[in-house]
Amino acid sequence: MDKKEITFTVSEEIYDQLVEMVGYQNFRKKLNTEEKVDLEILVRGIILTFLKKIEQATETEEINVNYLKLLASDTGKPLRNKLRQYLKKIGMKQTELAAITNIKKGNLSLIVNNHVQPSLEAFFKIWAALQYPPIEELFYRDKE
Repeated sequence: MDKKEITFTVSEEIYDQLVEMVGYQNFRKKLNTEEKVDLEILVRGIILTFLKKIEQATETEEINVNYLKLLASDTGKPLRNKLRQYLKKIGMKQTELAAITNIKKGNLSLIVNNHVQPSLEAFFKIWAALQYPPIEELFYRDKE
C-alpha cells in the first residue's frame, strides 16, 4: 500500500486533549501489558474510526441527504435543535456533555435551549460526544 503524508494543525486545546488521551491510553495499556500508544497512532485511530462511522452511516442510509438539503436551505424558518430531548432520551446530563466536549456549561445551555446555534467546532464536538447520531435526531427547521 502506498503511503501519503498529511500534515495538519490543531488548536492548543485539541493538542492538549490528544496528549491527555495518549497518556490515558498508555495507562490503560500498562495495566493490560499491551503495546504503548503514541500521538500518531492515536490520531490515525481516531480518523479511521470516524471514517468507518461515516461509511457505516452511508451504507445504512443514516445520512438522509434530502433532510440535510432541507436543513441547509434558506426557508425563512429558523434552524432548531432537539438536543434537550436527545440528551433525555440517552440519559445524559448537560453537565456530562459539557465535560466531554469541553464546552462551557453556560454556552452549552444556550445551545441546548435554542438561544444560539452551535459553531461548527461545537457541533462536531457535540456530535462526536453523542456517538454521531443521525442529523434528523438533532436538528429541524421550525414550522413557525
